[in-house]
Amino acid sequence: MRPFRLELAEGVSRQQFNGNKLRLASLERPPFVIFERSNGTVTGFKGYCYEILHALQKIYNFTYEVKEPSDNTYGTITANGSWNGMIGMIIEHIVDIGVGPFSVTHSRSKAIDFSVAFHEEPTAILIPPPAEDNRLLACIKPFRLEVWLSLLLFALLLPIVLWKDLTFVWKTYQKAAVTHSQISPVKPNVFQERSPALAKQYFFILGVLIGQCIASFVTLRLPFLVRDVKSSLSLYDDLAGQKLSSIGFSPRLLGAFWCLSAVVFASAYVGILVGFLSFPRLSPIIGKLEELPGSKLGWGVHRGTALETLFTEATTGVYKTIGEGLLKQQGALVDANADGVQRVTNGSYAFIKEKSYLQFAVGEDYARSGTCRLSIAKQEFFKVNFAFALPTDSPLKHLLDKKILQLIETGLGEYWKKLYWPPSSRKCDDVNRSGGAIKSLNLTDLQGAFVILALGSGAASAIFVAERIITQSLISRFLTFKSVF
Repeated sequence: MRPFRLELAEGVSRQQFNGNKLRLASLERPPFVIFERSNGTVTGFKGYCYEILHALQKIYNFTYEVKEPSDNTYGTITANGSWNGMIGMIIEHIVDIGVGPFSVTHSRSKAIDFSVAFHEEPTAILIPPPAEDNRLLACIKPFRLEVWLSLLLFALLLPIVLWKDLTFVWKTYQKAAVTHSQISPVKPNVFQERSPALAKQYFFILGVLIGQCIASFVTLRLPFLVRDVKSSLSLYDDLAGQKLSSIGFSPRLLGAFWCLSAVVFASAYVGILVGFLSFPRLSPIIGKLEELPGSKLGWGVHRGTALETLFTEATTGVYKTIGEGLLKQQGALVDANADGVQRVTNGSYAFIKEKSYLQFAVGEDYARSGTCRLSIAKQEFFKVNFAFALPTDSPLKHLLDKKILQLIETGLGEYWKKLYWPPSSRKCDDVNRSGGAIKSLNLTDLQGAFVILALGSGAASAIFVAERIITQSLISRFLTFKSVF
C-alpha cells in the first residue's frame, strides 16, 4: 500500500481512493478519539471521530496509518512564528488529515483548513467534589437573615405593645371599678386582676413560638411516639401556658393572631431544619470561571490546545487573569489530560477542558474508585466547533465536507454519541443539576405569616382605640351619674 499523496488526489476517483493510504495525525481524547490497546501496544482506534472516518473509509476505499505528534499537542504558534504539534505536521505535509476534535479558531484557520464542523462543544471546569455545609449552625439555616431580624423585632416589640395595651385596659377597668364601688358595695371579679407584668408578656410570645416548634417537631419527625402525645401536650402547655389577662378584647385578639402566625413560622422552621439535617446541602467550591482566581484552587489546561492560546493571548477580563495564572503557576500547562484530572483528584486544583472530556473523566473515575471525587462547575463558556484539520487547499476537503454533512444529517452523529458519551451518573452528577437543594426561606416565602400578623396588629389596634373611647365614655357616664345623686 503506497501512501496517499496530495498531488495525486485530483486524479483519483471521487468515489474511491483505490486502496491508497491516508496519513493521519491523532491524539487520544475520549470520547472523540480512543486508542485500543493490548499489552500496552495500540492495536486500533475508535470513538466519535473514528466512526466518521470508518464510514468514509467504506465509501472511498482507503486505508490509513496514524502518527502521534512527538510533543503530544494539537498545536500552537511558537516564538519564531511556526506551528508545533499536529497542526505543524499538517502544515509540513507530514500527514494528510488531523483526526480529532480540533477547535476551529481564527488563528488556526489562517494556517490550515478545516472540514465542516461535526460537533459544537462548550468548555467547563473540573473541580473537587462539592463540600457538605457545616452543621454547626444548622439551627439558624432554615431562615435567612432578614427573616430572623423580622422575627426578633416582633418578639421584642409585641410584648411591649401587649403590656402597654393591657396596662391601659387594666387601669381603665380599675378606675371604672373604683367608680362603681362608690355606688355599689358589690365588687366584680375583674377587680381581682393583678397589674400586667412585662416579663409575663415576653414569656407568652416566646412560649407560643417554642411550644409550636416542639409540637411541629413531634408531628413531623417523631410520629411513632403516639403513646407520648399526652406528655408532649403537657410540655407544650408548660411552655406556652403563659396566658393573657382575661380583660380587654384587643390584647386577646392580638395574642390570637400571634398564635396563628407562630403556627406558620414553627411549621416552616421545623420542616426546613429536618430537611437540612436529613439531606445536607452540598456547596460547590466554585460555580463559574470568574470565581476561580479568588478561590484557593490552582488551575491548568492541556498544553498546545486552543484553550492555552485563548487564555495566554487574552488582553482583558477574566481570560487574561486566567492566562497570567497559567504563565506564573509552575506546571499549569499539563502534557496530558490524565495529568490534569489526577491533580484535581489530589485536591486544590481545577482543570479547564471541553465538557465532553470532563464528563468522561468523572464517569471513568467513579467506575474505578466507587466514590465521587470529581465534579463539574455549573457555568459553561467558550463554545467552539470541532472539525478535522487539513492542509491549506487540500483536495480532500470537498470530499470530507460532503459526506460528513450527509452522515450527521442522517442521525448517525446522535447514535455515535450514545455509544461513546458516558451515561449520566445520578451520584456524581454535574453541580449545575443540583437545583433541587433545600433553600433557606426568605421574607417572600413567609409573607403569608407576616400578613396575618400585620392584619392582627391592625385589628387589635382598631379595637384598642374603640375600647378606649367606649371605656372613657362609660366612666364619664358613671361620674355624671354620681354627681347627680
